[in-house]
Amino acid sequence: MANDKTPLRDTAPATPQRAQKSVDRSTVARRRVVVGIGILVVLGVALFFLLGGKNAPLGISVLGNDPEVPTFEFTHVTSGYTATVAGANKDAQNKTSDEVATQIAEPVTSLFQAGYVDPSSWGDAGEIEDLFTDDAQKQIEANIGVLTLGADAGNTYTSVQPSTSDLRVVTLTDGKGDALRALAEPQFVAIATHTDGTYSKITVTGTLFFVHDGNDWKIEAFSLNRDEKPVEAPPSASPSTSPTESP
Repeated sequence: MANDKTPLRDTAPATPQRAQKSVDRSTVARRRVVVGIGILVVLGVALFFLLGGKNAPLGISVLGNDPEVPTFEFTHVTSGYTATVAGANKDAQNKTSDEVATQIAEPVTSLFQAGYVDPSSWGDAGEIEDLFTDDAQKQIEANIGVLTLGADAGNTYTSVQPSTSDLRVVTLTDGKGDALRALAEPQFVAIATHTDGTYSKITVTGTLFFVHDGNDWKIEAFSLNRDEKPVEAPPSASPSTSPTESP
């Protein structure tokens, strides 16, 4: 009768010498890892101070000190409509305008998040072009300084903290109360920190004209204005801080 046997490599006990060697190797390996981490930390700190506290080269993040990118949202979104036909159902038009305002708030929010708030996409037309119709995309590069923080923003700014911002959406409706087109009037406000340690208040206002493109709303035209004024250093880094504008 055949006997069931467990493979010897699973059951044979390790000799004392072999077991001791395994323990020694594990201890050495752990020490090497700890020493390696310690060296990297020391080098990172040294680079940090040698560079005057600025970003270290070669993509090294010193002790996880990279600032977190804020998430932008409009504080208030309001809706309205303009009827193209007299006597249209007001209830239907109000419902449509509310729905469209919610839908259009998404691409407008994405525009300012990518264009102004996220440093990785400052001045990058490719990050916002999907928000525009094909024809409107041709106007992005020429207006990159108002649609985004600017092509050379990284040389001037280190971060942008959004403040209280509002959005008004007006929908053009037909006789049934369905949406034909829409316009968005944003008032984007943020506090920018500069590479030289100064601050400024950035305000972007104007109009974005939207049209249906498949199942999406896309920008077919725009007229935006960007205003920037120096402000005093905020007392804290809190998003609720409202720095005082310099005279």
